[in-house]
Amino acid sequence: MILLIMPLQSDLHYLEIKMFNLLPHENKIAIRREFHFRLTFVALIALFLALVIFCVLLLPSYVVSKVVLSGVTKEKQVVEQSLESRESSDLKNRLASAKEDFVVLEPRAKEMPVGQIIDKVVTLKNSGVRINKIEYFVLADSKRQVAISGISDDRDSLLAFKNKLSESKLFSSIVLPVSDFTDESNIEFHITLIGNF
Repeated sequence: MILLIMPLQSDLHYLEIKMFNLLPHENKIAIRREFHFRLTFVALIALFLALVIFCVLLLPSYVVSKVVLSGVTKEKQVVEQSLESRESSDLKNRLASAKEDFVVLEPRAKEMPVGQIIDKVVTLKNSGVRINKIEYFVLADSKRQVAISGISDDRDSLLAFKNKLSESKLFSSIVLPVSDFTDESNIEFHITLIGNF
């Protein structure tokens, strides 16, 4: 039985080959061309459908990313504006503070410079008075105060120094505490001078 089947199979194979070879060569080329054309057409349709599906599936992600990007851009602008306003207000405060400092340091037209006031005080002292410290203050009512500390050889030298300061007419008030006159020699004194200089 096996021998009978084998020849039959080989005959069929022979018949198939012969049937295929019965087509003329031009028809074979036309069939192949038609086959390749249809295969290419189906592949292009499949590719187009895949592209459409890809775009449809990508669309929600694109929309979400655009919304997130616009939100982040708005937040960035708000933060930049707040930083700019904070920096500008800090700068304005610093400039105002510096302006106030310069106003204090800047001599006014009718005011004497601090150096001239100190020179005047030093020239008015006599040989029996030694000045250890001179302090200059700006008072709230636009008056100026000079505090002088030092040592006087005796009461007469200290009193003469106070009288010279009074005679200069530069100071509206001269305060020399009476307690500074308790010692007879080597008297430590503190004089406060107030004026519009």
